[in-house]
Amino acid sequence: MRDLTTRIVHRRSMGTLHMSNSRIQTDRLCSLCGLEFATVYPAQPHCYWCEKCRKIKNQEKHKRIMAIRPDAERERKRLWAKDHREKTVEYNRRWRHSNPGKTAEFSRKYRQRRFFQFASHVLKGLTGVRIPAITLWGMWKKQHGRCALTGRKLDGHTRYNASLDHAVAHSKGGSTEPSNLRWVCLEANLAKHKLSDEEFVQLCADVVRHKRNGTRSKVAYI
Repeated sequence: MRDLTTRIVHRRSMGTLHMSNSRIQTDRLCSLCGLEFATVYPAQPHCYWCEKCRKIKNQEKHKRIMAIRPDAERERKRLWAKDHREKTVEYNRRWRHSNPGKTAEFSRKYRQRRFFQFASHVLKGLTGVRIPAITLWGMWKKQHGRCALTGRKLDGHTRYNASLDHAVAHSKGGSTEPSNLRWVCLEANLAKHKLSDEEFVQLCADVVRHKRNGTRSKVAYI
């Protein structure tokens, strides 16, 4: 133990030594930023950087490796995440909790890049029926990217702009099949709700007639 302590004392940038559970806790000076940080010997015998500088060094190393062999590095990370699923899930949960702004931005960009995959995932969560993203894309292309009720141009990059509507309402026995689904704008979908197409058209006609006449409709309240 004396020889071990002697070797540590003669190391560069060493500070205070503390004995704890057969380990030596030391206060070192970071060789990059010069700030003092605590480490444990022999658990971390070659630790010359503080936590912040070590993260920066690891990021630079990762960028160099990605520039040389990106496919191999992605495969290595995928296999590591597969073997350490619990650690990966916990790390992602903590990162999302500590970075809410970046999480929201990432979700927005994800919806823009993979709009139909995201819509398929949401539809499965709401109805329990999985419709492939390629099928939803085919429906979008068939409608030329326009609302089936109003004819408005739909924008898949804007949240809550486009939504899926049941031609026959699900509460009235309509199935969640591609033949009973269509792309509509969110406003029309909310206004239609459980109405059939004929009932929705009649509702719109009543609204237009009422606005043109400028008179108050007589509504019987029960």
